[in-house]
Amino acid sequence: MANDLYIEGSNVTPVVKALSNDVRLKILNLLSDNDMNIQALASRLNLSKTAVLTHVNILEETGFIKSQYLTGSVGNQRICHKMYDRLIFNFDPGKTDADDVTYYESEIPVGNFFDFETWAPCGLATHNNIIKKWDDPTVFCDTKRVNATLTWTAFGYIEYKIPLDALFVDKRVTAVELELEISAQQMVKTHKSLVMPKYMTKDRITDGISDVTFWVNGEELGTTTVLVGSDPEKATYTPTWWRSLPIHGSLVRVRIDSNGCYIDRKKTSRLTFQELVHDDAFFRFRIGIKKDAVHSGGITIFGKDFGRYCHDIIVKSYIE
Repeated sequence: MANDLYIEGSNVTPVVKALSNDVRLKILNLLSDNDMNIQALASRLNLSKTAVLTHVNILEETGFIKSQYLTGSVGNQRICHKMYDRLIFNFDPGKTDADDVTYYESEIPVGNFFDFETWAPCGLATHNNIIKKWDDPTVFCDTKRVNATLTWTAFGYIEYKIPLDALFVDKRVTAVELELEISAQQMVKTHKSLVMPKYMTKDRITDGISDVTFWVNGEELGTTTVLVGSDPEKATYTPTWWRSLPIHGSLVRVRIDSNGCYIDRKKTSRLTFQELVHDDAFFRFRIGIKKDAVHSGGITIFGKDFGRYCHDIIVKSYIE
């Protein structure tokens, strides 16, 4: 099954620019068969590593490539993975973030979850310290969890309650967008505190890469693949005392509207907002790894004091 990237509106311009270069098109073609590191790409393209890095960075910023850093015999290797097989333009996108669309933006702290199933290695942290202790799922019950700006677990899920704000009295919410920074974990398989659920075996753990799934009110929206973020230059907000990987993640956007569900502009479900969210005061938003996931390498959710982006979980509620 082909992986499709849907683009529309103001999202078209950066994507077109990224694909307007022959070298970048060749890189995507080379990655169609197998993942490759920077040195291998440079060799196949007969270019310097610096030149290839410039093109790879552009492709990664627009979502065509995701990179994973692996430790090799001569240092870290940056492995490039192609995310999409087809590009689909929507020339009649309707209204999204246009000036004449009304929406309310709120922010949910990553520690303000209401349900969870966590397995070591796991934990919570503020900008200054670990909350209570490392790798103990009971800390997720601690009252100080709401102060967390970083949370992680090897398996399972974390679930939030997203309020439909009281400002919307006599108005109807028609769509919701959520933005959050997520990554996989590093060295889960060899972690000294590893505890596995009954459905998991060690050979199924995929260090550094995870298939993260999202649910709303118990209904599955779709899955995206995330890697470990290990570039210090991108970890703008991560405090210096945090020395464990990952140090940043990737920004993931989830949208639910009258046409269906989208993850990073890729349509993943036909379920509409009206079908998923009814007249309740809130809806449940779950982030987790399915029991049968191909890639199971942990989840890290970054808040405003860690990673690349100075925010927790952003929620945009669009009004009719």
